[in-house]
Amino acid sequence: MKKILKSLVYVIFFIFISMVLLPKQELFYFLEKKIEEKNIVISNEQFENKILGFDLKYSDIYFEQINVANVEKLSINTYLFYNQVSIKNVRLLDSFKSMFPTPLTNIYLTYSILDYENVQIEADGIFGKLYGSINIFDRKAIVYLEATSSMKNSYSNVLRQMKFKDGRYVYEYKF
Repeated sequence: MKKILKSLVYVIFFIFISMVLLPKQELFYFLEKKIEEKNIVISNEQFENKILGFDLKYSDIYFEQINVANVEKLSINTYLFYNQVSIKNVRLLDSFKSMFPTPLTNIYLTYSILDYENVQIEADGIFGKLYGSINIFDRKAIVYLEATSSMKNSYSNVLRQMKFKDGRYVYEYKF
């Protein structure tokens, strides 16, 4: 029994040290190259290394060489069984404000090995609360929106693309 416990402690210690010493900046550059294939570019970011993740501060998001948004802070935290991406204060540029209200205060993407098929989404802002999941294997996203009255009044064209069910708006997307 002591040998099993000792082996388990060594394995957990090895995994922890591996996560701490993981080259996070190179991981970010790898992710940046992957999203660049989809014509999305992150620029002007300030990289900040953390023990179990990294932060990007004050970055600009470009889609097909058009500046779409400014992000105050993007944090990626990697834990043993749980990973989270949190995005704070996303401001869409003026030309995109007619499509969706800005700013988006918080966006959280969470992945857990206990629910290995889905990535959970949560967001809030002046539009209300948004939550849902992305099924990785079925390649399907389901998003629920609890819209505020200002969202209903000013962005009714966006809400028309969603189904109204049980007092909330539902949007399904296959990719």
